[in-house]
Amino acid sequence: MEPLKKITSKNNDVFLFIDIPDERRNSLGIASGESVLLSIYDSDSFHFAHDINLIKYEAILASEIPTDKEVEFFKLVKEERELKYKKSLVDDYQITNYVRYLPRLTFKQETIDNHIIITGTLKNANPKSVHSFEIPSISVNSVELPLNDKLQFTYTLPSETKIDKVEFQLDLPKQVLVRSYKLK
Repeated sequence: MEPLKKITSKNNDVFLFIDIPDERRNSLGIASGESVLLSIYDSDSFHFAHDINLIKYEAILASEIPTDKEVEFFKLVKEERELKYKKSLVDDYQITNYVRYLPRLTFKQETIDNHIIITGTLKNANPKSVHSFEIPSISVNSVELPLNDKLQFTYTLPSETKIDKVEFQLDLPKQVLVRSYKLK
């Protein structure tokens, strides 16, 4: 059995990976084996995968020796087959920096000249992550709201509005989130 490696792909996904040689797949330049993807989003789960066509060798940017904690984590996920993301879990196994954290969104509301103005601010939940901060486009009812250089946007509606909440859609490269704001 090959030793456990931590590999990084061209798209910056980080895996804990044991390559299981397979003559046919390896001759095609495809790594296969057992793996755990560390680069999940913070709302997802870690999964153990066995005997899959994981990645082409040419798409592997880096191969490192995992830490003892990462080896323990691999064994835990292999045993459990699936583990839901928890902050305490990634902190205990020191893999926080590999998780792709969704942007945090905070709101402020004020009323000016018979208009309700909602200001939203995006924040990076983990600036130490190995992944770059993904800035979503933000829209309401299919109308995109521009972000300023402080990662803030505003949404204005008349103060006599009949709605009690506004749904903001955040479009990220791999997923779409909806964040609701209840009017005060």
